[in-house]
Amino acid sequence: MKKFITLFLFMFIGAQASAADLEELAKYAKKPMYTSAKISPDGKHLAVRTYHEGEYVLAFMETESKKLVFTLIMGGKESVGNYHWVNNERVVVSLLTETGALGVEALTGRLFAINYDGSRREPIFSNNHNGDVGSTSKRKTFSGYGTVVDTLDGDDDNILIMVRPWLRARHQEQRAPELVRLNVYTGAQKRIMKSPGRGNRFWLDHDKEVRFAKGTVGYDDTLLYYREPGGEWGDFPFDIDVDFAKDKVDVYGFSADNNKLYYTLFDDGDNGTLYSYNFKKKKSSKVFKSETAVISRMLYDRDRVPYGIKIDEDYSNYLMFTKKVPLANVHQILYKSFKGDSVDITSTTQDGSTVVVLTHGDRNPGTFYLYDTVENKAKFLFKSYEWLETKELSAMEPFRFKARDGVELLGYISLPNNIDGKNLPLVVMPHGGPRARDYWGYDSHVQTLTSNGFAVLQVNFRGSDGFGENFMHMGDKKWGTEIQYDIIDATKWAVNSGIADANKLCIYGWSFGAYSALQSSIVEPDLYKCSIAAAGIFELEAAYDRGDIPDSAYGADYLNEAISDDEKTLRSQSPYYNLDKLKTPVLLIHGSEDDRTPIEHAEDLASRLEDMDRKVETLFVDDEYHGFRIESNRVKANKKVIDFLNQHIGG
Repeated sequence: MKKFITLFLFMFIGAQASAADLEELAKYAKKPMYTSAKISPDGKHLAVRTYHEGEYVLAFMETESKKLVFTLIMGGKESVGNYHWVNNERVVVSLLTETGALGVEALTGRLFAINYDGSRREPIFSNNHNGDVGSTSKRKTFSGYGTVVDTLDGDDDNILIMVRPWLRARHQEQRAPELVRLNVYTGAQKRIMKSPGRGNRFWLDHDKEVRFAKGTVGYDDTLLYYREPGGEWGDFPFDIDVDFAKDKVDVYGFSADNNKLYYTLFDDGDNGTLYSYNFKKKKSSKVFKSETAVISRMLYDRDRVPYGIKIDEDYSNYLMFTKKVPLANVHQILYKSFKGDSVDITSTTQDGSTVVVLTHGDRNPGTFYLYDTVENKAKFLFKSYEWLETKELSAMEPFRFKARDGVELLGYISLPNNIDGKNLPLVVMPHGGPRARDYWGYDSHVQTLTSNGFAVLQVNFRGSDGFGENFMHMGDKKWGTEIQYDIIDATKWAVNSGIADANKLCIYGWSFGAYSALQSSIVEPDLYKCSIAAAGIFELEAAYDRGDIPDSAYGADYLNEAISDDEKTLRSQSPYYNLDKLKTPVLLIHGSEDDRTPIEHAEDLASRLEDMDRKVETLFVDDEYHGFRIESNRVKANKKVIDFLNQHIGG
């Protein structure tokens, strides 16, 4: 009897679901209503990025009264991405495509400018190959992808942008970008300089002198270029041993007086050490080194002066490394006040008297405040997800354990509310990538599962990003072996800790997590009771022929490094060729327009499982990508997942 269940059957079953069930699932499938808020230099207005009727728009409001002044709606296939106040009236917006190549919003490289009252709205930088600024202008521009580099505080008319030229052919390496001064009212341009090498980054000091540029050479090598003000490009005079054949350097910026440079040295693949370099003394001093994770983010004041770092080891944490920057003291006060949550400062007024604060954590998807630095008072603005209540959300707790070979790994466990936390049905959720990582914080997939009675385990297995290149490369050519051992060992940790019921385990993931859902179930056939794979790849050889990775300049180099080019190795680690060892029922979810892992991966696997008379269900959705972009489709997928879990491990 065939077990192949089609989307049509799912649609029939889904129609029987109660409205309350779908409404509950929809809460976690919605995009945030408010994603960003930034205050004008004079503090009189806020620019708030919101999600409205399927697109991101920019709402301008009076700071004191929150009265709406104007809403920028781009319409068509573009919407509002990142944005910057240039002066008290004008904002420059980086535009998004409706969907990127992987089904997520992606910046287009086009720039648009507008006053907060809606006046003088026009495109100021177009990346059209014909060089036009916009449909109504024939002004010649540098053709390419535009990114804001500096808003030039004190210059109300101009900003600096970097323009990355278009690639001329498939598989072409990046070309050297240009640094351009751009008038935010007229779109007039003035070339500043061309980068000395291929790449995509410039660094300026506080006199607006270009001091550093980064270039790429080949697949994974970088070059760092340095110049004195007004000088020629050369090498930076490091006083510590730096060998670019094996080391990498990230530059963060300069102290306010330009006498110190902050940079991180990644020594032969470690997780990096933060240094400050004193130009007068020509000496580097160690500022910080984590034994676990790389620095997640540098913290800056409105003048781009570094003052601290965010580090994500177990929970998120902050370190302020200087007291000379006033915002460092403000940030420290805020972090202590909002105990347990991450605290980001999105913007400040020119005089520093008012800052916009975003707090977020596992049970706080995002809350915005106005903070008066003089009176030391915070005023609530709005919540990113107004329909979610803290009391409804589950806590996420970090844990550490040692894998079978002694490697220490970091994971997170989330439990349903109002239970004793023992012998629970557990969903193991490996992340995508694999060169990505899980963080402590709000996760819509996790909350969907815990709200339906399932505990959720996530683990940063070897091969994950964020813990240094040595740890990341531990997963190379071991996708189907040691990475899966880490996932399996984390699952057994949860069982041995008494959290999970050994008879109620399921594994569920997207992208690489989908691959792992099948591969872990093959490596350890009796461990899991079901496997759910969304947007996955199941035949590793096909990665060289299908999808968008082979189309990139160094796609083949990445694949050779990450998964091998040896046929025996690839087949031994491919679920498709080892289905005889698989015992679990399988649910496959995939979008028809997925360009990273085309739907043929799932269709071929489903057909093979059907031919073997194995239990397989599918949800194949038209016009969806590597991540489902349409809310109703995310709800359908979540409903299918919950039904499947209830059937096999019971919530």
